[in-house]
Amino acid sequence: MTGGDRRNNRIWQIGSIGCSPLLERSLFMPLSKLGGIGRIRGVASRNVEKAVDYTLRYGIDIAYPSYEALLADEEIDLVYIALSNELHAQWALKAIRAGKHVLVEKPLCLTAAECAAVRQAMREHPRVLVFEALMVEHHPWQAALAAIIDSGSYGKLKSVHTQIHIVPKNNYTGNYRSERLRGGGSFYDLGCYWLQFLQAIGCGLTVEAMNAQSDFAGPDGCDWTFRAQLGFGSGVNATVTTSFELPYKSDHVLELEHARIHVRDFFRANVGEFPISLRIEDDVTGEKQRVPFPPQHYYTSQLHSILQVLNEERPYPPIEAVYERIQLAEQLYQLAVNKRKGEMNCQS
Repeated sequence: MTGGDRRNNRIWQIGSIGCSPLLERSLFMPLSKLGGIGRIRGVASRNVEKAVDYTLRYGIDIAYPSYEALLADEEIDLVYIALSNELHAQWALKAIRAGKHVLVEKPLCLTAAECAAVRQAMREHPRVLVFEALMVEHHPWQAALAAIIDSGSYGKLKSVHTQIHIVPKNNYTGNYRSERLRGGGSFYDLGCYWLQFLQAIGCGLTVEAMNAQSDFAGPDGCDWTFRAQLGFGSGVNATVTTSFELPYKSDHVLELEHARIHVRDFFRANVGEFPISLRIEDDVTGEKQRVPFPPQHYYTSQLHSILQVLNEERPYPPIEAVYERIQLAEQLYQLAVNKRKGEMNCQS
């Protein structure tokens, strides 16, 4: 099955593995805006009663008795995987082998080994397309910012400083984000947005130096605050702080030779249709410029883009970019783990 098999007038049949509250934003709201190019055929949950509740609440056709039953449904074109992080690769592999296109919540995988398995499965099933659900990358502000940097109007890029702090309800008690072995912690949840942003603005992820640290003082030894730094051969320095305990913030600040560009509250558009702006301070003229974008919902843009790929209306984004993010994230996380172990050994 490829996008070319079901083009233009096809209503794509979507099945969700997992009944996460995220579905309201990631599927139900977007599909209500997209004019019938896709629909949710069914949902599957380990808790069948929960799946039944979703079908009644949202008018979905089928509550599958198992994840496997959903994958066995020949009418399903695209499988959305909205499970805890440690299950993403496992069920992505099963969906690929079932011949389904796959949209996996970020991160697609947690380790380079899982990446290798997904890559091999895609080679064995070349007609299947796999997407990582990283909603910010489909908004035009990223391409506009990349174009400003590429133009050289403000000189070369010198540094990128990112802060992504989300304040969780109930400290994520009972949530996989507070369980280390399930891919919990702030960096695996939020660091992917930083790495994707660096790719989007042309930095790439080939680095000459890296550093990372966390005290891993969150629940179950999770990183409730994580800091990382990358050094590029171009001379660009990039830093990030991800946190589940610092006050809310989602900002990028870019320093160029002759200007400073600020992307403030870039997470805002994940909850609905909100405007995003680039704020430019020209160091030469002193002028302050605002580059606004009309209100958009990240998840609507994401699903629309993916369905356009399946309809062969836009190119398939390189999956290699996803693998690069996962591999570097694993390296940074392990670097922080090893550093913390060394600190603890020195204290003992």
